[in-house]
Amino acid sequence: MKLRGISGISTIISLLIVLIGCTSTNDDGWISTEYSQQKADELQKQVDEGHKPGALDWRQVSRDFLSSNEIKVNESTDSKLIVDEKTKKVVQYELTDGRLIQLELVQPSKEGPSGIYMVNRYRFLSK
Repeated sequence: MKLRGISGISTIISLLIVLIGCTSTNDDGWISTEYSQQKADELQKQVDEGHKPGALDWRQVSRDFLSSNEIKVNESTDSKLIVDEKTKKVVQYELTDGRLIQLELVQPSKEGPSGIYMVNRYRFLSK
């Protein structure tokens, strides 16, 4: 009986380690998208060659990210730009369930109007 209790505790601790180790969040609740620089550079090259112009528009990149992750935005509210820096933006959307989501977008390959945007990380917030 005692061995079973120790084994159960060991299993729970192992499960917690796996769960904590698999998430890419920090204390602020940000979740990393873990894009690769190689993929960013490939997309930038495609855009430079005249393909996928939507990658230059942070609004379009934000909407594509939300849509591809099946995150439902409350369409009756406007997005809110929280951070507006040269190579980084943080935009906030209200979701249909009442929560908020913030997306941090960066220009990983090239700065300025010809640089693509990618979602670097995101977090859900209570209203």
